[in-house]
Amino acid sequence: MGLKTTKIVQGYLAMSKNSIVRVRTVEEFGYLTIKTNRAPTEDVVENDEFEYMVPLRDAKAMLASCVSTLEKTRHYYEYRGNLWEIDVFEKLNSGLIKIEIEIPNRAHEFEVPDFVGVEVTGIDAYSNYMLSINPYGQWMGDPK
Repeated sequence: MGLKTTKIVQGYLAMSKNSIVRVRTVEEFGYLTIKTNRAPTEDVVENDEFEYMVPLRDAKAMLASCVSTLEKTRHYYEYRGNLWEIDVFEKLNSGLIKIEIEIPNRAHEFEVPDFVGVEVTGIDAYSNYMLSINPYGQWMGDPK
């Protein structure tokens, strides 16, 4: 059952080996996010993420000065007790659909819906940042 759909425009203000700073508009809201890399552990499957709501006008101004941007429509889908995010990319990333699930730890069990295709977790080319600087529509074969 589909829960809701949102339009997302996001851009990247800064990136280093250890962190990335992103600005995003989601419908009528703006967000500034800082993601930091940390060594994965057996129980933790995500990096630190700090997200702050900012006025939409400010977010749009920041997007205008971003190094790179991308646009997508996100569909939220509940399947067997888990929330999946289905991102349908637009413009230069048109044709790409990424599906992901947020899980609390590596031991969390879940059933993968039949419509999920190739696993791309850990393939840098499929990260949103990389898609913003090397769009899917410009790939000439396998990005690995």
